[in-house]
Amino acid sequence: MNRAKHIVFDGNFYAPLKTVPYAVPGKNIECHPSIEAFLQLEGTCNYFLNGSKIRVSDGDICLVFPWIPHQNGFDLEDSVCEQLWLMQEGKTFFRIRHELNSQYSIIRRGKIPAEYHMLFLRLARNFQNDSDPEPLKAFFKLFELESRRELHHLSNNKSDIAETVKLYITSRNGANCSMHELEKYTGFCRSHISHTFRQECGITIGEYINVIRLEYTRHALAAGQKQKEIAGALGFSSPAAFWQWYRKFRSDNSGK
Repeated sequence: MNRAKHIVFDGNFYAPLKTVPYAVPGKNIECHPSIEAFLQLEGTCNYFLNGSKIRVSDGDICLVFPWIPHQNGFDLEDSVCEQLWLMQEGKTFFRIRHELNSQYSIIRRGKIPAEYHMLFLRLARNFQNDSDPEPLKAFFKLFELESRRELHHLSNNKSDIAETVKLYITSRNGANCSMHELEKYTGFCRSHISHTFRQECGITIGEYINVIRLEYTRHALAAGQKQKEIAGALGFSSPAAFWQWYRKFRSDNSGK
């Protein structure tokens, strides 16, 4: 059986927020075998997990694992706020807005694309196994962009292009991030993407992919993951290919 835990990430550093004992009369308590999570887009509110009240603010991510009792709804302490929810059950997402009268409305609802759904579950389970949480943060930012616009309608603003490419790479741990894939995702040609990224970030896309892969590897090795598991997560064809890359890249960056 998967071990269940919950955590609320601080928007800046993923620090767990403090919880206090709390019970909410009249609120329905849910406990189910699926994963769900939300990103706090605006405002502050109380969320109820396992009999505790947790204060959630802008940029926080709340990740609820299977069989953790939790309570939906808001109370009178909350400000006007907006959240983006992703649900394993039904493969759905929705944005909700809460007003001061404790009422909320669904702004948008839709199906999570299959690729994003699989990525969401993998990143959530990786974090449950004490792996690097940064890809999950990048995934939520990327999906939040997707919930506000249609794919390939990215503006030609240079900082937007560079940030989107960074989020795309980080959320995938650098795997399957070829220029062909980036062209399909952004809608721009590879020369424009490459030039813009280097101009905005000061490094090439390939160098950034290596940085992300190295950071993931450090967390994964510390968590006791095997070379085969890490190689698969990073998109290498074999554990040997991964280890050859890791030894070279670690050596190249040992003095930095």
